[in-house]
Amino acid sequence: MLEIVTRLGEKALHDQSLTTTEALAVLTAKGSQLTAYMAGAQQIKEHYFGPHIDLCSIINAKSGRCAENCSFCAQSAHHQTNAPVYALKSSAEIIAGAHKAAAEGNHCYGIVTSGTSVDQEVEFSQILAAIETISRETSIEPSASLGLLTADKAAKLAAAGCVTYLIILKPPAHFSHTFVQHTVMKKTSLRSNWPKMRG
Repeated sequence: MLEIVTRLGEKALHDQSLTTTEALAVLTAKGSQLTAYMAGAQQIKEHYFGPHIDLCSIINAKSGRCAENCSFCAQSAHHQTNAPVYALKSSAEIIAGAHKAAAEGNHCYGIVTSGTSVDQEVEFSQILAAIETISRETSIEPSASLGLLTADKAAKLAAAGCVTYLIILKPPAHFSHTFVQHTVMKKTSLRSNWPKMRG
């Protein structure tokens, strides 16, 4: 068992891809075999990044009633769940959360909202102002996940100090039952624009 873990670890350290058989062995591992793979993964992590870890805290800044129907998400209006439902939190609440996260040792603070996107005039402006304040008042890196963005919105987020942006892309067709609202091209428009804005 340890021999295969060592061999796969060496492949990873030399930028070699796993074969399909090797990848399936990792994915289906159980018990002590799974633990051995986890130890191997830790060795790879330490090789590239040392013992350091980065922590990220998030704030659920707007919750529930999302019009999307992603099957994994409890905040979708298409599913019967007990997820909390509330409008966008105030800038003061978002900023206070960032100060708390920074004090707890987090390096990143994610502002996450439910829905396809946020309202340009009110919600987006409020989030931008919060990010600007967080960037100015704390050492924490603001992050966001606000749904679909235009290139203009992405540029404004970057200018305000947003360091990272998370968006879920639609996977290949065999996962089409999970995400059915949008195409990859629509959601990857942000990915194509973000690096240009961050330099």
